Amino acid sequence: MEQGFYHPERGYWQTIGTPSAEIIATYPEGTIDVPLRPGPDHALVDGAWVPVEQDPAERLAAWRASATLSRLELASALIAAGILTQGEAEDLAAQRMPGALAALVDPLPEDARSAVRLRLVGLAEFARADPIWDALLGPELADAVFGRQDGE
Repeated sequence: MEQGFYHPERGYWQTIGTPSAEIIATYPEGTIDVPLRPGPDHALVDGAWVPVEQDPAERLAAWRASATLSRLELASALIAAGILTQGEAEDLAAQRMPGALAALVDPLPEDARSAVRLRLVGLAEFARADPIWDALLGPELADAVFGRQDGE
């Protein structure tokens, strides 16, 4: 049976079984047995786990770090955002550079332009964390294209 432990300097840890008395004796002095932590968004307060609201900037950064779209999802999202036409989305899906994206890429510095064009036609999956999205669309529009809802 899983068991939770907490130490003021070491924090929380969880075992996959009940540790023996010999193992518990090796834990730092001040370690206490606590209920299992319900999730990473909880903090131990007076022996009980309470939800902690994540900082909005941290939540946004975490979302941006994990959001991805497949090539087809990106093509559909760019249609919905009014950036690509159906024909241009089909070009993107077929790994060809659509005119609307080429127009966004052209103003980039020459050394970046080629790399961005290659990524846009060559990648199968696109990460929101890739800085090309802020450069091409701006942060807010890039977030919307990658599916961020207001208030997330």
